[in-house]
Amino acid sequence: MSGIVIILAILASSSGFFARNFANVEVIGGRPAEPGQFPFMAALRDLNKTFSCGASIIAEKWVVTAAHCVEGLSKANFTISVGTNRLSEGGSFLNVANIVSHPDYDPNNPRFNDIALVELSNEIAFDALTKPIELGPASANDPATLAGWGYTNFTSLTEPDQLQFLTTKIVSFDDCQTSWLNTLRGKQICALSRKGEGACFGDSGGPLIANEKLVGIVSFGYPCGEGYPDVYTSTSSYIDWINQYV
Repeated sequence: MSGIVIILAILASSSGFFARNFANVEVIGGRPAEPGQFPFMAALRDLNKTFSCGASIIAEKWVVTAAHCVEGLSKANFTISVGTNRLSEGGSFLNVANIVSHPDYDPNNPRFNDIALVELSNEIAFDALTKPIELGPASANDPATLAGWGYTNFTSLTEPDQLQFLTTKIVSFDDCQTSWLNTLRGKQICALSRKGEGACFGDSGGPLIANEKLVGIVSFGYPCGEGYPDVYTSTSSYIDWINQYV
């Protein structure tokens, strides 16, 4: 998924690998989604309709995304598109009324509390292609699905017009902590399928779905599809905060 938000969180480690927030990233190893397959999918677009990040519809006037996706943005310089799998056609564009990043999100350490709500100026007209998704928890080994737009090839930087998705699996928090050298916190969830598949730049803010619920928001990972678990903000950890607004 390509984008305009170039906010990278770099984690230096003794093993020499690093993490990046997935602004400007795609689903590596994904497949094209059918119309209406992910009716809750939304996209952050600038005023020229250029894509930057994914988001998920959770109510008539609200979408949820990653905080690093809206960092530095004002409500006047981006819109939200819904109701289409393609960036080039269809769907509708809605103006933004308000941006609410989590109060504990720190732009200098954007890997934690990486969640934001975007309030729309008008209600979304729900139909077969545009519907909200409920939030919920997930458990280790649950099958899950990642959806988003972005580069479909990290080497050639190929940008798909059509929404991509792939099937993955929830990784236990302990196993994910081991992979990330004990740098995670409890409000994160991880998923991994196999090497050659996973999130990448541009998937930021997009959904991780398990048990037909939104369980995670794409936050960061080791780019791209290199066999490390991708890290997501756990939506179930923030339900009380979300309910203050939605």
